[in-house]
Amino acid sequence: MPTIQPLNLPGIKNKIPGLLAQPGSQSDFLNSESFEVLYGGAAGPGKTWALALDALGLQFRKIGLNKRAIEIPEYRGVLFRRQTTQLADIIEECAKYYPRYGGKYLSGKKGDPGVSFTFPARYQKRRTVYRNPGGARIYLCHLNNERDKENHQGFEYQFVGFDELTQFLFSQYIYLFSRCRSTIPGIFPRVRATTNPVGIGLGWVKKRFRPQIDQKKEKYFIADPMDNKNYRGIEVSPNIQHALSRLFIPGRLMENKILMRSDPGYISRIKAMGPKYSKALLDSDWDVMEGQFFDIWNSDIHIVKKEYYLDWRDIKQFSVTGGLDYGNVMVLHLLLKDWNNNVLIVDELSSIGETRDKRVGRVKDFLKARGLDKIPIVADTNMWAHDAFDMNQQEFPAQAFMNAGINLIKVSKRSVDNYHYRVACNIAVKNALYYEVNDSGLIIKQPKLKVYNRCEKFIETFPTLPVDEDDPEDIQGHGNDKSVEDHWYDAAKMGYMVISETIKQNVDEKPGWLKELERANNKTEFMAQ
Repeated sequence: MPTIQPLNLPGIKNKIPGLLAQPGSQSDFLNSESFEVLYGGAAGPGKTWALALDALGLQFRKIGLNKRAIEIPEYRGVLFRRQTTQLADIIEECAKYYPRYGGKYLSGKKGDPGVSFTFPARYQKRRTVYRNPGGARIYLCHLNNERDKENHQGFEYQFVGFDELTQFLFSQYIYLFSRCRSTIPGIFPRVRATTNPVGIGLGWVKKRFRPQIDQKKEKYFIADPMDNKNYRGIEVSPNIQHALSRLFIPGRLMENKILMRSDPGYISRIKAMGPKYSKALLDSDWDVMEGQFFDIWNSDIHIVKKEYYLDWRDIKQFSVTGGLDYGNVMVLHLLLKDWNNNVLIVDELSSIGETRDKRVGRVKDFLKARGLDKIPIVADTNMWAHDAFDMNQQEFPAQAFMNAGINLIKVSKRSVDNYHYRVACNIAVKNALYYEVNDSGLIIKQPKLKVYNRCEKFIETFPTLPVDEDDPEDIQGHGNDKSVEDHWYDAAKMGYMVISETIKQNVDEKPGWLKELERANNKTEFMAQ
């Protein structure tokens, strides 16, 4: 493999302003000659900027080609973000700098895997340099669904880049290795990625790169022919056939002098996210977030204290729905939605190992005591099948509940936005938990989902739900692992998926008591507490 001579970017004033790598990890990343490189750890060292710049292949001008990779018409690169909504960030980053190299933005056309920047081809005749349009391309694509990787079948990329690698599935990442190849003399293929130590793919990324151990140590690996779940592979010597080099380069926020000067409050905002995020994003701690599926959960923000509870008379003024998970452990959650589409989990009922008749009575009394005996209860489909816990009963469990006057509704587990039901629920709940804080640590964007402090079992079990290592978009066991206490989450998510999709009511329909409360507190919604 050709050797890249050091760019020494920090000491070279580029003729194009703004494209100057900072000393430290940025320069190490851009100078690396390894096939597979992960850059990251802490937030803020300029990872996305470096990834976008690396795709241009500037270093090939230094190794005998006398050209940047983007000046070769056949050159192709691709940059990935996981979600379509995240793609705008990296497109914007590229749009700042690519035009300075002649790059022009093209919206996706038929046959293309995504939008792209195209660069003019460069050739020299005698002493004159000519540029022709329609040369190299750098595509910018998402892998929103697992099967989106197949959109790249048949393509050849000399550069493959993943921004925020821990958001991707291992199957997506490793599939793109088959697309990373080169038939261009002097241009060797490269896989590059950036990440923070948070996200659904944290488990497999940690196992593959061992970031706490293998910092700046290039090693060689082959795939494990006996175990396709061995994310790391088998370490071998460089001269072994099919061995590929791999490197992890840690980045630190304090290296990014430009960011620290222009946005000194950035550290304060990260610290305001809580100690776990601070350790992960500022200290590059790869262990603090491991295994936690809902890693955005913050008990100081997502739990509503008793002094802010609404009483049941007021709760009845809103849209209220129940979510019922049924099995040896039965859980009922009550969810409320306000006129701004905020959702509260306001109460819970649990029953373990009781007979069907007792459970029916418990649920009926629970709803009646709160004046909510007519609300819809979204229940799992297994309630419309014979009950393994009461085989002597002739009717389905659902029928017994409905005969008692409980308004039971069978959950619709249809796919949502091309995701199967379990993953769709997980994504919806994660999005609803999202919040933002400002430089002073004050919340400037409230989460759309909170829970009352009296829902003790939900609060106890929800933050500890583990990621499934083989499918980081789901919880360990896919609902079949008896060691995972997911009953309280399952009940809540069924109710949430229904109530969050109901039609938003007009603000003018708010009851008088709520209008008075808002005027008195100068607030627009009770969720601001």
